[in-house]
Amino acid sequence: TCAVNGLRRVAKEVTKKGFGTEANTKFAYFNPAGESILSNIQGMRRELAEAKKESVEAKKEFEKKFTDMEKTLKTLKFEFELTGL
Repeated sequence: TCAVNGLRRVAKEVTKKGFGTEANTKFAYFNPAGESILSNIQGMRRELAEAKKESVEAKKEFEKKFTDMEKTLKTLKFEFELTGL
């Protein structure tokens, strides 16, 4: 959602600028900071890819902690059964 909101903000501020010769004018779209929309989109893609990577890493870390906790609980249960508690 952050990337989408950023894109909306940038899109509202876009201007079309011509460059090249009058006979062969090409146009590009720029925001007021002078960055092209393409570079903004590429930046957002990088941010999304990084967020996905962090999310996958966090999930793996959570799963490892959960597995460790399960092992600890099984050990405690076994010890309680041995002691008769």
